[in-house]
Amino acid sequence: MRWRWGEKTGCLLRLLPIFLLGLIAAVVAVWVWRHESWYLAIDQFGYLTFARDLAEGRVFHDWEPARFISHGVARGQKIDVLAQTYVLADGRLYCRYAPGFPLLLAAALRLGGEIGVHLVNPLAMAGLVLVLGALSTRLFRSAWSGLVTAILLVLLPNYLLLWSISPLRDVPAHAIALLGLFLVLPLPETTPRRLGVLRTVGAGLLLGYAVSIRPDAVFYGVPAALLALSWRPRQLAPLLAGALACVLGASPLLAYNALVTGNPFRPTQAMEIEEILSRFSGSLLPLSDALSPSPAVAAASDVAVARGAMSEAAEAERQKMLVQGGGLKLAHLDATLPANLNLIAVVLGPFLVVLLLVGAVAALLRPSLALLVLPYLALTIPFFSLWSRPDIRYLAGSLILLPLLIVEGGRTLTELPSRLSFKFGRVGCFATAALVVGLVGRMAFFEPPGAGARQLVAWTVAAAVAASTLLGAWRHKRGGWAFSLLCGLGLTLVFADRTLEGIETRGSFQQAQVERARTTVGKLLPANALVLTSTRIGRPLENLEHYAGISTIYLEEAQRWGVSPGRFARNIIDHEMRPFLLLRAADARAWLSSRQVLPFFEGRIVAEIPASRARDVFVARRQSAGGVPLVLVEVLRRPKPLID
Repeated sequence: MRWRWGEKTGCLLRLLPIFLLGLIAAVVAVWVWRHESWYLAIDQFGYLTFARDLAEGRVFHDWEPARFISHGVARGQKIDVLAQTYVLADGRLYCRYAPGFPLLLAAALRLGGEIGVHLVNPLAMAGLVLVLGALSTRLFRSAWSGLVTAILLVLLPNYLLLWSISPLRDVPAHAIALLGLFLVLPLPETTPRRLGVLRTVGAGLLLGYAVSIRPDAVFYGVPAALLALSWRPRQLAPLLAGALACVLGASPLLAYNALVTGNPFRPTQAMEIEEILSRFSGSLLPLSDALSPSPAVAAASDVAVARGAMSEAAEAERQKMLVQGGGLKLAHLDATLPANLNLIAVVLGPFLVVLLLVGAVAALLRPSLALLVLPYLALTIPFFSLWSRPDIRYLAGSLILLPLLIVEGGRTLTELPSRLSFKFGRVGCFATAALVVGLVGRMAFFEPPGAGARQLVAWTVAAAVAASTLLGAWRHKRGGWAFSLLCGLGLTLVFADRTLEGIETRGSFQQAQVERARTTVGKLLPANALVLTSTRIGRPLENLEHYAGISTIYLEEAQRWGVSPGRFARNIIDHEMRPFLLLRAADARAWLSSRQVLPFFEGRIVAEIPASRARDVFVARRQSAGGVPLVLVEVLRRPKPLID
């Protein structure tokens, strides 16, 4: 009877972490779904617009204002439009972003409409939790370790959940890439097998498609190749099949690059890396006032175009102004690398940073873990430190993999006493255990508060390390399994406490708000309207364009084109469109009273929009939750100019 009870207990302990992992993934998906916002910012608009075009069988975007912008401004050159999500070149608009994620959104749009689009990231986040848990389970041969790794991913303030509550490509790209790595991760030594062709083909397709979503996912190719080469016996056929499959998986990106840039290996965002070796780190164009364009910029542009006498240097500077890029430069490394490392430290906190460092050293004795994590970290953290500013979003892949090293660090500390007991005996084992517990307790006691549940996570992990270290010393066994078990149970309770209480919360801008704003805008604006607005009041362009189909231009972007407001208004009207200003009242008056506008145009107030109704015209601003008071003004040509 005792044997049966022990057998049942062992079975329960093996199945419980798998059940909890699946439950947590499901809860995460529901949480993301309920918190998802329908309000669009720059990237979300770019992906959704591209997806809508792909769903309708188009690659290039059809935008009415492009017809006069390309003739009156670009002069055959490239120019940023639509909040820098699209580039206008030779009369065609193409999206800056890679096509992989828009293709996923297009498929979801065809299958489930707008609701289907908003299901993509909740499912992707749940998939990421499951894949990381599976990777950890295979690496440590413990489902409890997989559970701990997955919960750390969710509870640490790494912003992955935040990036999942709107249509962004980060989580899907990393989830797909990690699934590819899982396929080539060597199996436990107890079940040796050959690396098969089907396994490498599946991994190659997934890794290639991850590159089609985020081109920087190519960095996952290094650990993938190293893991594939670590299988014994080594065979050439699976490796070649995997490489060809990777190219096939990346074919959407390669085809899109070839169509748009003429070179399959020149990405549409190549402007970001063209000056990577440059030491110049200054601003290309200082913008002093977005609502009243610099007279010097406008005058220089108009005179140069009129005379047709721009020098090559001036032309190059104008192109930099029209198409923003060059964000990656070697000059940024000195300042951005320490800042990025500090961001990682802020996410983890001091105690988990120590476990991370211990785990990184210990990983050298676990080849699969070392090959999976260390090359990727060594490549991506310095690369993204070439960016002009530290940005935690670019470190997402590193933040996803770091919990693996934290788990390894925790297991290593708990096993240290039993490892040393063979050399120093029972007394040395207890002395080492006491030292580990003392150091862990001291670090946990002084753990500073952090964002989200960081401090509570650190205390839970520290308690698991201390308890399992003492247990391992007492039973004269390694405490790694006990650490995973205790930490998994403790973190599950933390997850339940911090996540379930807010699961009924809904994002403030949902489908109902979209429909109300569509109706309001439809009553206020004609079909041929062109709205001139500003990022100072929120992100109205992205939402007016996507949800209401109203052509919209940010005045800040128009300023970079170097066209005076008066000339711009004249171009709009000459092309049978009706210009409207959607601004604060003071900003609208300032624009209408500028010397380029006042003599030739006048404004007619269409609506005064109180702050409480700003969302009804797709205006929301995080800094002012109560809304922004606005006016909607139609810009009309004066019957008779005030000056000759």
